[in-house]
Amino acid sequence: MLILLPKTRKSGTSMDQSNEKQVNTSKESNNETAATDFVTQGAKLIKVRSKYSKNERHFWVDPNEFFLSYKGSQKQKYSKTGKRIYLSDIHEVRIGSQSDAFSVAFGKGHKLPPDSHCFSLVFGEKGDMLDLVAQNEKERDLWVSGITEFSRRSKFHLTNPAEVQQLWAKKLFYEADRDKNGKLSLKEIKRLLNRMSLDITEADIAKDVKKRELSSDDFLNFLAKILQKPEIVDAIFKKYDKERMFWTKSELQQFMAEEQKENLSLEQCEKIVDEMETCPELKRNHWLGLTGFMAFLDSEQMNIKDPKTNKVYQDMTQPLSHYFVASSHNTYLESDQLKGNSKIECYIKALKSGCRCVEMDVWDGDHSQPVIYHGFTLTSKLLFSDVIEVIDKYAFCKSKYPLILSIENHCSVDQQRVMAKIIKDIFKEKLFLDSALPENDFLPSPNQLVERIVVKCKKLPGGVQRKCSLTMAALEGSLSVLGGLPASPSADDSDDEPDPIEEQYEIALEFSELINICQTAAFKSFAHSKENHDSTFILSFSETKAAKLAKHSPEHFIQHNKRQLSRIYPAGSRFGSTNYDPVAFWMAGCQVVALNYQTPDEAMQLNRGLFEDNGGCGYVLKPDFMREFTSETRISPARLVPSNNWHRTVNFKILSGFCLPKKEGDGTKSILDPFVQVSMVGAPQDKKTVRTKVINNNGFHPVWNEEFRFSVSCPQLALLHLEVYDHETTQSDVVIAQFCLPVRCIQEGYRTVQLKTVGGEKLESAKLYVLVKISQDPRTN
Repeated sequence: MLILLPKTRKSGTSMDQSNEKQVNTSKESNNETAATDFVTQGAKLIKVRSKYSKNERHFWVDPNEFFLSYKGSQKQKYSKTGKRIYLSDIHEVRIGSQSDAFSVAFGKGHKLPPDSHCFSLVFGEKGDMLDLVAQNEKERDLWVSGITEFSRRSKFHLTNPAEVQQLWAKKLFYEADRDKNGKLSLKEIKRLLNRMSLDITEADIAKDVKKRELSSDDFLNFLAKILQKPEIVDAIFKKYDKERMFWTKSELQQFMAEEQKENLSLEQCEKIVDEMETCPELKRNHWLGLTGFMAFLDSEQMNIKDPKTNKVYQDMTQPLSHYFVASSHNTYLESDQLKGNSKIECYIKALKSGCRCVEMDVWDGDHSQPVIYHGFTLTSKLLFSDVIEVIDKYAFCKSKYPLILSIENHCSVDQQRVMAKIIKDIFKEKLFLDSALPENDFLPSPNQLVERIVVKCKKLPGGVQRKCSLTMAALEGSLSVLGGLPASPSADDSDDEPDPIEEQYEIALEFSELINICQTAAFKSFAHSKENHDSTFILSFSETKAAKLAKHSPEHFIQHNKRQLSRIYPAGSRFGSTNYDPVAFWMAGCQVVALNYQTPDEAMQLNRGLFEDNGGCGYVLKPDFMREFTSETRISPARLVPSNNWHRTVNFKILSGFCLPKKEGDGTKSILDPFVQVSMVGAPQDKKTVRTKVINNNGFHPVWNEEFRFSVSCPQLALLHLEVYDHETTQSDVVIAQFCLPVRCIQEGYRTVQLKTVGGEKLESAKLYVLVKISQDPRTN
């Protein structure tokens, strides 16, 4: 980081400025070197657990293999070389004691070192956390800087898919080497391959390896043999290689044009070869060999998702009501609605996933401090101030576009004043306070609200609020003549009569003044809303009420949602935090469709799929017919989309899978029997679900070669949902991986699908290889 000199210093000559820059760069380099040297040498850290047992361990970083290691308990069987966390798997280095483990430890009154000694690592597919305490603040800062720098370096070295695969193989080797002697026995290899769901005997392994033990290099060579994918080679590579086992630049260009529908220049093809090919001789001639092609197949360019959609590419200057908004219900809950824990980490996870509307139920707490929990239940409580601090830190970590704070206000007027002060003091300039609307009565656009936080709640009626403000202003004026305002009494010892207006509406003026473009109101009818509400009113509907409106009045619902925001929330009977199907409400143009983010069910998979679009920023532009007031589109309740829409035919062929995960707890006990369920989700007439055949005893590399056809009348609202199941003969089939993406984000051709867990985390190596063809449906006018 460049350290700037104080602004009070006058600018000198260009030579002076050049010297200053060199000094600053030198200081930065020295600090970085000190940190990397320190973490390489290692030091003792304390691991913090929720129950806070002190576990002092020696930690260090391997600067060559890029992993953080520490020696575990001497009671553990395999601990002599330490446990490993690969630095490329670290998502966040969190400074301070903000994790739930620290919160529990502090909450139970255990004596912990200062906050300045604490930090946490968030890593892995499931977002695991390692909470640590350094000896002092200086060492904490060295650990944070050193790990951050090595993590950056490790990711810089993983630009080539072949390098990513090599790191994956090294991880496999380390995990399989149970006695940590640097070699794998046939038994250890068999156990590893069984865990990877490949049914193979030690005798079969011995035929290939011809050794009783494998070194790391031997294992990489062995793995390369079983990683070959003949169905890909036969279908694609041999079609263009002219039996030479390599492609020229021209042949790569031909493949990209004919199969992938991408027109690349020869220079672009040459760049692909330079990045993907590892054989020096082939690379020198700008030829792409089979190994380089397989690496290319796993690259971002060959991913099923169009790379342009990884960034914000949609028009962000339209009113907020013209976007679908990623929204969470009861964000604070970790599990069920009745007795689950409330956790600050739930807000962090939601915001890091791109959620743009988080919810909190706020109630009076002890010592005049509002708390967040699910009222009249056994759910645990969080301090309102702690949650606001975390939201302030993470509000724009994933997306710069506005965050809506949906507050269910159950507080007394006095504690509402406390809430208002906390919000204003912490959010400062991030808080959006402008209530003026453009002349056209449209809401502001996401671009106009960049890095702003909008409070959504009920407020005092406009005329009442003005009267209340004038009364208080007059009171302050009178008191100033008498020598100023008296000290504000606390909520606990005040004997003053509350303001009659605030008491009548049970809303504090200070809190009401924070609410502007998202003031809540009760729904009576669409006609009533059009007549009585401007676009600053947001209406909330239970899923039951909204479902009836979407079914019987879809046209009116869509028209309403062109001007105002609608929020949908789960029925109160969903005690287990299950989710409703959000698709019907998106079809009606509803923007804030709030789901239980903690529940990894199909609804959340579809939700994550929709918001994969537009750079994952949490705002997705609705189709034209859901935005344009001049549109004469007539919408049939049975169809929910215009009858003259844009038909497409999607041909989707599943070629094969790779390294499919077992369900948790299976270990080496069983081998997968996988099949894939393919669903087209969207308008009612577009919905269709099909499935492949079951491949017995092979989750490592199952081959299907099955093709399916979908007719899609509204591709702008269609989602492709893939679910990989493990077939069970004695119980229900189990989903082991999934993937969901809007049809408009799909690339044609031979593509790689990077599978995810049911909870939405990317699986490191699990993939599907597919062939996609999209054509205009003959029914299109």
